[in-house]
Amino acid sequence: MHTFCQIINKQIDYESNESYKPFTTSSIKFSTSPSIIGILNEKKCVEKSDPNKFMSIYTSKILIKMLLHVFEASPGRYSIKTKFNYLKTIIDNVFLNNETKEEFLNLFSKSQRNYWIIKKCIQKHKWRKTAFQIKSDLILNSISETQHNVITILQNNKKYLFTVMDLKNIIECALCNSPYMFSEPTPPKNPYNNLPFDKSILYTIYFFMKHGHFVLSTLFHNFFLCDFNLTKFKMENEVIIRKKYIQQFIKNREITELYFDGIRMLKSSKFTKKLRIAYDFPKKTFVSIMLPYLKIYYCCIYSLDLCERNNSACELNMQLNRFYNYNPQFGRKYIEFCDSKPNIITFNVSHVKFKVNDHLSNNNYLNTHLELYNISLGNDSVLNIHSNNMNDLVELGGVSDEESSEDSESNN
Repeated sequence: MHTFCQIINKQIDYESNESYKPFTTSSIKFSTSPSIIGILNEKKCVEKSDPNKFMSIYTSKILIKMLLHVFEASPGRYSIKTKFNYLKTIIDNVFLNNETKEEFLNLFSKSQRNYWIIKKCIQKHKWRKTAFQIKSDLILNSISETQHNVITILQNNKKYLFTVMDLKNIIECALCNSPYMFSEPTPPKNPYNNLPFDKSILYTIYFFMKHGHFVLSTLFHNFFLCDFNLTKFKMENEVIIRKKYIQQFIKNREITELYFDGIRMLKSSKFTKKLRIAYDFPKKTFVSIMLPYLKIYYCCIYSLDLCERNNSACELNMQLNRFYNYNPQFGRKYIEFCDSKPNIITFNVSHVKFKVNDHLSNNNYLNTHLELYNISLGNDSVLNIHSNNMNDLVELGGVSDEESSEDSESNN
């Protein structure tokens, strides 16, 4: 903004060699010297015999000079807001005639144009001279700025190369941050220096993705619609944030936690509560089988969308009923006693393959835009969500070896 003040000072009195000194309170000095008349004649704006026109230009020069003192007197010196608030004050002033306002606007526009020309030249010079700090993606693959899916970001006088996919993941992780399922979006940061992206950088990233025909993230697009205001974004998109976080929650959760959540899900359903999962059933195998059901289960208990919760409960009801009817003995432990060898231990892992319902899949792709499948929850609810008691973890852990051996002997 100091450059803008220098431009104004030089534009008002371009014959003087004095430069503008910031943070001074010097008085405004204007004179009707022949130099000003000469300036007006050179520009062919007015004739000496037109005093009204001359006074309009002279007054506009005083007003534009006053902007320098407004900068010095304002709490936030040399701010963009102060500059354009002063412009609005002059335009809305009822005591100034239209000619004076027009001349003031011309002077202001010329100063603004020169300021942006200088700023653009400096920016281009910095862009050419700045060296690349990072020339690889987040998994250390070499990338080039000529690739169509690579964007160059200038931050702290250093260049960074990012792929669109990396930036999309970085922004989504920041916006859907939800510790303990409470939405707390954070500003997207540069992972190489841990500094938040400026708002100008966020706009650059958004329009690069949009004009590059990349699929925009719903969260990032809504963040753009909120003018990159985190508070407004959280208030208007908490449901979408929770939905996206649930998807990441499943990916980042530990195997042991997923195992106990799967046991809790089976115990809370009226269809699968009779399943007897062995205590030492392989956790990794159990989680891999139950992962599709857990995705629906988490939506059922954590989603903020009531319609999604009801639909998830209905979907989970049908899937668990199908799972139990296929193999009611799933999870049992069988011990084959041998006299001369160690006992042979096996587990019942036979299960039906998870199948997405036809109304949600693309099996009938050509007609899905014509038909609407109504999902009704029915009279009975699938889950007793509020019955999850942490004291029941021993029971949720499965049955003991003695119970398993008894079941296996009875089955034999």
